[in-house]
Amino acid sequence: MALLRPRPRLALPAPRGRPGHTFTVTLIIDCAEAVPVSGVRLRLTGRERFDRGELADSHELLDLEQTIPLSLLPPGRQQLQVSFALPPALPPSHDGTALDVLYVVEARVLQRRRTDTVSSWTVTLDAPPSALTRPGQPHSAASARPERGSSAGAAGAAISDEPLLEISLGASVVAAGDVLTGALALSNVPTGARRGCELALIGYERPRIAADDADPESQRFAFPALTLASADGQPTPFEVTLPRGLTPSFKSRLGALEWRLEARAYTDVGNLVVRLPLHMLASQGAALPPQARVAPPVIGSERVRSLWDKVATKLGLEHRDGELRGAIAGSMLTISQERRGARRKLVGELAPRSLRLGLHVEPRDHLLRGPRGLAPDDVDGEDPRYAIHARERRQALTLLRALAPVLRRLPEASLSDTCARFVLADAGQHEARLVEFATTLGDLARALADARLAVPPPALLVSHVPAWRALTDSIGGTLETADMSITGQLRGLAIALRADWSDGDGSQLPGMTLEVTLPHPLAPEWHQTRIPASAAELPAAAAALLPRCISGSHPDTPSAAPADTATTTPTTTTVAAARDDDEATLTITAHSVALHLDATPTDPRPLLPRLDTLAELALLLRDQASPYR
Repeated sequence: MALLRPRPRLALPAPRGRPGHTFTVTLIIDCAEAVPVSGVRLRLTGRERFDRGELADSHELLDLEQTIPLSLLPPGRQQLQVSFALPPALPPSHDGTALDVLYVVEARVLQRRRTDTVSSWTVTLDAPPSALTRPGQPHSAASARPERGSSAGAAGAAISDEPLLEISLGASVVAAGDVLTGALALSNVPTGARRGCELALIGYERPRIAADDADPESQRFAFPALTLASADGQPTPFEVTLPRGLTPSFKSRLGALEWRLEARAYTDVGNLVVRLPLHMLASQGAALPPQARVAPPVIGSERVRSLWDKVATKLGLEHRDGELRGAIAGSMLTISQERRGARRKLVGELAPRSLRLGLHVEPRDHLLRGPRGLAPDDVDGEDPRYAIHARERRQALTLLRALAPVLRRLPEASLSDTCARFVLADAGQHEARLVEFATTLGDLARALADARLAVPPPALLVSHVPAWRALTDSIGGTLETADMSITGQLRGLAIALRADWSDGDGSQLPGMTLEVTLPHPLAPEWHQTRIPASAAELPAAAAALLPRCISGSHPDTPSAAPADTATTTPTTTTVAAARDDDEATLTITAHSVALHLDATPTDPRPLLPRLDTLAELALLLRDQASPYR
């Protein structure tokens, strides 16, 4: 019986190809003896398969073949070459968990007298050319709530004042083997509650019909653990080297391979996870040099500082020492951060010129659920959640009714004559919420400037308002009926005439103050450098005006202020005088000259000459310049 002739031995060096290019295959054939054939056929096929439980499908990507006509394979070794033109949109080779992309070359020797000799080999196709180049744009993201992850949240998108983990990267497009630079920041978590942080590079194989972070991981590469900065929100920089040989990011008909860098912080308040997407390119042979890398965007406390600078510029405020400040409609606006336990709150304060209503508004129950802003009723101005106190309740309710539309838009409130304070459960790390809070406070400042002019006068002076308005009109000033105060100008100086309600309960007329304010400080000898021991040490011309100021008497009337009634302080000169019908005290400070009366007249018009004399005295003192001035 004749022995079977040996078959040809086939070999194929492992070639690599790239979509859109020519793929050349070199077949090596070894024959121990001559073999009659009718040709050699080479076939290149490609198929993708996605299999994840109920989601399973396959798709043919490629099927190309060429036949080399031959009649005889001589003994010995010979090489045959065949080239295939590859379509440009093919996905790269990938051997994953749920998604496979496989390319196979099959060689078939078509023999005449026996069955064909067939061999096949898996070949590698690299990723098609990408329009993206390294390093791409830097980007950042932030965690959502503890025990949940965020892959697309903007940095600083904190939920209220909850713990927040942020990550920033200096590149959005990377290549296998690159050095990736970035930073992490953990906010609203006490130092003692931090338990470390881990970084990992994760590949996700997703079906094209669904793409979310709930998909199982295909690959995970863990990096060494990080120790985050102890200061709240302080960024911690890092550098990691990406593994080589990673499959580039791609999308095919059935699925996609996506890459994300995951940061996971372990804390006592729960684990915080944030994932930032990366577009992975095939290895470029050499990593980007340091000078070609882009700095990661700022995060944490640096991002908050930059955000507050931006908001300050946008709203015409000043950002200094962690506060937003600015003057709006006669009130000073201040917004700052306040730590309450492990969390931060936004605190907004408006400091207007004193309302002088004896106003105090405080929440009755700080554990009250639901909206906590002051929402006074339009009819009676009441809000059962808040305790409202004032010297005269009708004045306070009138004011609150006028402010109600703005107060309803603000959070928990406490109000007084000199300060309106609002606490917002927000860490101040979200631009839109910070702008809204500051804008609403500005609206309140403007509403307050209008509302204070509409508050009715105190009960004791209701019938005397016409006399007060007559004095106001005579100097072209402004009358605030809430506290019965007049402001205006005399002799080019700012003057004020006001009833001093601070020490009264509204049952009797209080004292009164006449004040002249200077735009520049008086000479140092009158308020700082050398304090007069008595009225006699004032300039002669100024001392001559004292009787007219203090008692309203004629200039020839001797001063009723003996030296032993004069009192002094390091920055104030005080002269007192007693009269049968009232008692007056003259006070000289750096920027003002004021006369304090023990009683408020029902008709203030007779006080105008004294007020004019007070302005004359202020001008005399201003003009007595020191030789060192």
